[in-house]
Amino acid sequence: GKGSVQFSGHNAAVNAAAIRPQGDLVLTASSDHSAGLWRAESGECVGVLIGHIAPVTSASFACDSLWALTASSDQTTRLWSAETLACLRIFQGHSAGVLSAQVSQDTKYILTSSSDQTARLWSVESGESLRTFEGHAAAVNAAIFVDVASRRAVRRLLRASPKPRPAFSLEHEVILTASHDCSARAWGLSGGANLKAYRGHTSWVRSVALSPDGQHLLTGSADSSARLWSVEKGECVQILRGHKDHINAVAFS
Repeated sequence: GKGSVQFSGHNAAVNAAAIRPQGDLVLTASSDHSAGLWRAESGECVGVLIGHIAPVTSASFACDSLWALTASSDQTTRLWSAETLACLRIFQGHSAGVLSAQVSQDTKYILTSSSDQTARLWSVESGESLRTFEGHAAAVNAAIFVDVASRRAVRRLLRASPKPRPAFSLEHEVILTASHDCSARAWGLSGGANLKAYRGHTSWVRSVALSPDGQHLLTGSADSSARLWSVEKGECVQILRGHKDHINAVAFS
């Protein structure tokens, strides 16, 4: 296969990186207060996204590849054009640094998590904060949208909630969060109801993922373990040990 490609140019630590769905561009987030856009094959810098006034903590692309999204310790999230590099919108409302940001599949919403112990749902069109998810007792390190359309276990979890059904499209009715309070949580978008808490880690939870069939949750923690959970029951079904330090990211194949 091809050798590695190096992306050099930041003046401080690179905190996150993402590849555009087409595979042609790489987005990086750095503690030098900037994000970089690079050609994936050559490592050439296409442009630098300037605007944040503190370390950039998160980098991602929208699924349509037209937008880049960054989050920062300056308490804001910024939406950029991946073509012109212009800042299209700034999302402000968190009272502490923003740790993660993601665009929904339909590109209508943005989900953020913050050191202020909350996650927030935003309107892309207006920039307005639509919902605040409160309940964690420490920083929320990650928040992700869940496509529940083909995941029966998640749909059953949602139906068990006493809260009214949300006025959002089906695929965006549930989010998952991972927190410094050693737990992960599932939430309904209607009113921000906490549907289930997943507790058992002995240190902070850095990342969370949902299995393709929707039956299991996977978490990675600073306690050097990953845990597999029953989505509906909230019970840990398997502990994955072997790492000697923090587990910063998890995913299903």
